Amino acid sequence: MWIPVIGKHVFPQLYKDDTCKLCREERATLYHIMWDCTKRPQEARESKELPPEIQAAIVSKDYETQLQVIRLATELLERQVGTDPSQVQDTRKKTPRPTPIIIHISSSQTPNPHPSTSGTPALG
Repeated sequence: MWIPVIGKHVFPQLYKDDTCKLCREERATLYHIMWDCTKRPQEARESKELPPEIQAAIVSKDYETQLQVIRLATELLERQVGTDPSQVQDTRKKTPRPTPIIIHISSSQTPNPHPSTSGTPALG
């Protein structure tokens, strides 16, 4: 899932533009989305920082608090997707992975790392 400001470049089939789907006025930046423009429109429009309660939750040592902020962020991001993702065909080009080359070397083919000691006793 992407914020629309990035999603329109990465997955344009799903994110047609970067306008907030709720207020339809501002760009859907991370800050705009996390301030929740339906509840705090001025902060969503003007702030260049995350809300203090989200900042605190991110650095919290409490696991449940961390989960809550992840759930909140996910909910806020899901509201910005204009189309049901399951209804969108992904036409992005897939980068083919090279076929790995496997070489089998038997012990008789393994080079000796110390050629001077191969088979001849050392003279003292």
